[in-house]
Amino acid sequence: MRHPVYLCNIVEILVTPLILNAYYTALTFSLLCIPVIITRMYYEEKALIQKFGDEYIKYINECYALIPVRKK
Repeated sequence: MRHPVYLCNIVEILVTPLILNAYYTALTFSLLCIPVIITRMYYEEKALIQKFGDEYIKYINECYALIPVRKK
C-alpha cells in the first residue's frame, strides 16, 4: 500500500462522525474531504515519479494506492 496515512484519514473522516451519530456531518465531510485527499495523492504521485522515475513507476505497478494487498 503506497498511501497508508491517506487511507487512515479517509477512514477517520467516515467513521468519527458515525460514532457520534452525526450522519449529515459524515456525508458532508466525505463529499468535501475525500476528493481533496485523492487530489493530494495524485499530485504527490506525480512528484514522486519526477523524483524517483522508473523505480517509483515499478513500485506503482506492484501495489495499490489504498488497498493493502499486492497486485498480481
